[in-house]
Amino acid sequence: EDKRLPQGIDGLYLGGGFPEIFACPLSKNLELKNQIRKLAEEGLPVYAECGGLMYLMEELVDFKEGIFPMVGVFSGTVKMAAKLHSLGYVEMETVKNNILSHKGERNRGHVFHWSYLAAIPKDICFAYRMRNSKQELLLDGLIRGNVLASYVHLHFASNVSFAKRFIESCREYKLSRRE
Repeated sequence: EDKRLPQGIDGLYLGGGFPEIFACPLSKNLELKNQIRKLAEEGLPVYAECGGLMYLMEELVDFKEGIFPMVGVFSGTVKMAAKLHSLGYVEMETVKNNILSHKGERNRGHVFHWSYLAAIPKDICFAYRMRNSKQELLLDGLIRGNVLASYVHLHFASNVSFAKRFIESCREYKLSRRE
């Protein structure tokens, strides 16, 4: 319901949730969507997990095939599936430096989602290579500038450097605005 983010923020964390349930009001909140997109383009560190990833996509297609424009930081569509798309624990390795981790760092988390990404650009950058509970090798974690959006709900205690790196990224952003 908020129309704007708090003034002077140095980072943004968009946690999980169920944006498909609130797709209509989220879609209509143009002022907030525009502000988030603008701040992301200006370099604000933004970390989004699952529902947060869905919100940052170009559009969301709900269970009834309704199409709702979202923030648009990332090109592509997130579509709701008729059945659970992914569930379980994952182990991940960073393959591209980002606002949370450096290449080679590892972490754990879990996934639980009914949606999947569609029509994403072929040149999209991924942050992680991971193995799910079936030992399948997957890519996850969309990167664009200082934005990282992932289906994984991180277990920050399994590697606290991820949380520390996010704070460092926010501090670097704050200092860059003073110059």
